[in-house]
Amino acid sequence: MELNQEAVSAVRKLYTGINQKNVEAIKDCLDEQVDFVDMYLGSVIRGRESVGRYFQNWMDAFPDGKGEIVNLLGTDDQVVIEVIGRGTFEKPLPGWKVQLTHTGESSIIRFCQIFRVQKGKILSAHSYYDLSGVLRSEAAANAA
Repeated sequence: MELNQEAVSAVRKLYTGINQKNVEAIKDCLDEQVDFVDMYLGSVIRGRESVGRYFQNWMDAFPDGKGEIVNLLGTDDQVVIEVIGRGTFEKPLPGWKVQLTHTGESSIIRFCQIFRVQKGKILSAHSYYDLSGVLRSEAAANAA
């Protein structure tokens, strides 16, 4: 099955917006009624504006953060990506189950995200991520 290039383009544009810290570019990739499911938080963020704020919170927490797509698979209307996020943890993230100390240390967060895309807009996303890199950075900073 061939990748739907329009769907892939929407996801790549999302990560370009994230890496450029451009919330308007991020929101432009999203359907007005987008559902973004953060599996770690166990919450659903609904609507373009709310999802834009969600990404702004991540960008505030990791101001130098970048997401590198290292694997991408897709079907007609779905795109699955594996991402390695790298950045310096500067501010706490609202809603996290564990309040971590923003250490100023470099961290790595690995993501897997599943997107549904229609007509070039992201309709939904499920985001799974591993915080062990942030926890290791916090442990190292506390031990120093």
